[in-house]
Amino acid sequence: MKESRRMAALRVGLLVALSVCLLACALAWVYQAACSFEVATPEVRVRAGQEARIRLRQSDCLMGAFASACYEPPAVDVRGLPDGAAVKVVEFVDCHQSDLVVTTETTAAPGSYRLTIGREGAFFPGERAVLEIAAP
Repeated sequence: MKESRRMAALRVGLLVALSVCLLACALAWVYQAACSFEVATPEVRVRAGQEARIRLRQSDCLMGAFASACYEPPAVDVRGLPDGAAVKVVEFVDCHQSDLVVTTETTAAPGSYRLTIGREGAFFPGERAVLEIAAP
């Protein structure tokens, strides 16, 4: 009798652990899907004296607890730009405010073609930034 109770308790414990694991995996999948950024832009080809624009837009605005979960700013792949190209955020839009101009500037290091663009704080779901890229 004691052995069957132990087995039943073990089964219940395993079932609870499996349920928690599945719930955690589902929440991680939702978080990843909700916090993924789209980069909607044509190929960026910049020559000296020219400017290009990149538009970043996060897929959806989220509600509730996930609204503050997406704190990572988007990473922009700027392969093909000349080393030292200056990148300036010229427009900032989120899903709850009107257009807001920010003045964040960054410069690509020689040999580096991946820039992370953000603002103080973080990008929230639904926000996007328009970037101006000027070749040296």
